[in-house]
Formats: sequence, structure tokens, C-alpha cells
Amino acid sequence: MCFMTKRSAYLLLMIFIFLQQAVAQNVDKNAVSEQDWGIGLANRSASIPYSTDGTNKIISLVPMMFYEGQRFFVRGIGGGMYLYKDEFWRISALMRMHFVDLPDEYQNKVQPNNVDYGVRARWFFSAPFFAEIEPMLDFDSMFSTNLRIGLFHKGQRFFLNPYFEAKIKSSDYNSRYFGLTLEKVNAGVDYSLGIIADARIFRNLYLYGAAKLTLLDRNARSAAYVKDDIKGEVYLGFGFSNDPTKPRIKELKNRPYLRLSQGFATPHSFDQVVFFNIEPDSFHNKLTSIFYGYPLTDEVFGIPLGLYITTGFVWHWESSVQSNAQEIVLAMKAYLTIPWPFRWRIGMAEGLSYINHITYIEQEVYDRKDYVPVNLLNYLDFSLDFNIGDIFSDKLKNIWLGYNVHHRSGIFEKSQQYGSVNVGSNYYSVYLQYDF
Repeated sequence: MCFMTKRSAYLLLMIFIFLQQAVAQNVDKNAVSEQDWGIGLANRSASIPYSTDGTNKIISLVPMMFYEGQRFFVRGIGGGMYLYKDEFWRISALMRMHFVDLPDEYQNKVQPNNVDYGVRARWFFSAPFFAEIEPMLDFDSMFSTNLRIGLFHKGQRFFLNPYFEAKIKSSDYNSRYFGLTLEKVNAGVDYSLGIIADARIFRNLYLYGAAKLTLLDRNARSAAYVKDDIKGEVYLGFGFSNDPTKPRIKELKNRPYLRLSQGFATPHSFDQVVFFNIEPDSFHNKLTSIFYGYPLTDEVFGIPLGLYITTGFVWHWESSVQSNAQEIVLAMKAYLTIPWPFRWRIGMAEGLSYINHITYIEQEVYDRKDYVPVNLLNYLDFSLDFNIGDIFSDKLKNIWLGYNVHHRSGIFEKSQQYGSVNVGSNYYSVYLQYDF
């Protein structure tokens, strides 16, 4: 199942609100302090509860981002916006990836994975213990509610979040995910025990982990296509985050930015385009993008590496072989600044890209490899720029001129959330970037 127009509209609304709030924070030019951040890559292994001919588990690579702001947050495979927050209560609008664990060979053809969205009310009734309720819908309007009780423990070396969960599922939900739309399954309640944890190995280097064991409800267990009563999933990975042994930087040197870019489609691979081996596609397909970046830290492992959370809106222009398409991006971007003979930077971003209509340059690859198109893919951005003010005039010191590669891909069939595809599209671009 592909994401529908209403899904892109909802995601675009979230991006718009983020941009509006973020830009508003910078109108007064106040200093930006170091933020709570993290970026990582996890291996997800999950059991397949359905009857299959062979394999009983699926393994997938899951890129993860973490950000904790005053209003917005991103945590691993989900994120959202605080609606209300005090000492005891956190009420949030949120979205979260919904994995459906079918064998690899069905992931692209069926595209069962979805996104859940809704509201969460969390009550810290006796810190660090909490209780929460999450009424949720997926983008096919299947309703469920999560009831959860657990605790948070955070130290300089470890973070632990054990919990117990009851998931109340509607009949439509059970019929969709356990009857696989071919059998009506009555409503029920799953029960789960889980834990989310991370351990700091050295300075900014972390080990991430999570595990969850779920007892399916009686009606789901009785469905014709379900063979196992218990379902398990485990995440294990590594990443980078704040170093709690160092005081937070109160005033970052890096500033929020806006980037305007004009790009051109190319049939060449990502590594070719990075090294300026560029050639426009024969139909001269183009994009125009605007990105906002909010600084998170000035250094990682003591290296002067600027890290940003960035979000963007991309307009793919109509051509003789494609209609207009809109793309939205959420990513983490790092810049390494080299001060000689003038300031120039190497940048790299990783994140999520959703497009509402598949472009010609991407569709060609899907057709050649006999894949069903996927709207949500992994996003990479490589950039090289220099400071205009250092060369021409100090009045232009907030402006950078650069070259970047805009890339979407499915991580070599290793990620079920991206439809288990091995495809990609590339655009080479020129841009102007303004630091607030």
C-alpha cells in the first residue's frame, strides 16, 4: 500500500509547523544553546507471526534520529509535538513507524508497513514512574489504543526505560494486520513487556538497544494466517549523542540557516555525482528546494563538527515525462569547516524523504528492476560550499555558495520500512545558504 495524498498533506503540515516555530524562535537573534541530539543506525530483528514457507524472522536496517526541543521531538522511529507540558504531564501529538513483519520477498509487493499517528498523554504519577495512553490511527484509519506503564532512569552511562503495555485493537485493525484483509478478525488486546536502553561507550559514542515481547490476543492468534502466539522484536545498534560529562555549550557558534537550491536530475550514481561526474538526464528534469537547519552542537569527539536538524520542502518540476511532485525531508546534517585559505565546508546529511509522486528518474529504476514504487525512502545529502564574505566582502559573511547532491534510496534492500528495494535517484544542485 502506498501513502495517499492525505498522508503527504499531514506530513507537510507537520513540516510547515516545525518551520514556522523554528523561524519564529530566531527572529530576535537570541543565541542558540546546545540541544539534546542523537543519530544512529540499528539492526532490527523481528519474528514473523504468520505462516510462511521458510524463514520465521525478518532483519532490517533502521536509521534513527533523536532531538528534544521545547516544542518538537524526534525519537528513533517516531516524533511529534508537545501540546502541553508541566512537572507531571506531557501531552503530545505524535507519529511513529508501524512495522508489519512479512518475509522479505513480500515487503515490496505488499508494502504493508504504515505510520501511526495520534495523541499521547503521559502522567508522571511518582517520578521516575509514568503511565500513558495513546489513541492512534494509521493512514488506513485502523484504530488502536496503547496503555503503558513504566519508568525512566537516566544516568551518565545508562538510560533504561522498561515498560508494560496493553494494546487495544479494533476489529478493523485485527482484520487488516492479522487477517491480512482476507479474514474478519474480532477486536482484542495484546500484552507486551519491553525495554528501551542505551549505554555510553566513550564520549559521544553510544550503544542503542530495545526489545519487546508480545502475546497476541486470542482472536489474532486464531486467525488463519497466524501461526505464533508470541511475537518478538529486538533492536541493536550504535550512534552518537551528547556527552553528559561535558557542560552544555550555552552559545553555539553555528547559527540557524535557510538554503535555497536548484537541482538537475542525473542517471549517474551517488558516488559519481559526489565527485562531480555529472550529466543531466535526457529529459532535463529539475527540482527546487528550500531547507531550514537548526544547530544542535558545535563539536563531536572534540572535533569542530557542526550538527543540525534540518527539514526541507522540494518541488520537482513538470516535464515531458513527469508531472509536478512534492517532496519533504527530515534529516540530520553535519558540517566540517576548513578555515584555509578561506572558510569552506564539507557537509553530509542522513534522514527521511517522502515524495507524493514518483519522479521519472526514479521510476526508470523501478521499472528496470521490477519493483513496486515506494514513496518513503532514505535520504542522503552531500555538500561542498565556501563563504562568500571571506572572498568578496565582510558584509556577505553570512552567505555560503555551494554544490550538493540530493539522493533518495532504499539502502540496498536492507530496510523493510523502505519497501526492501535497491533503487535510488540523484540530483546535482547549486545553492545559496544564509546563516541567521
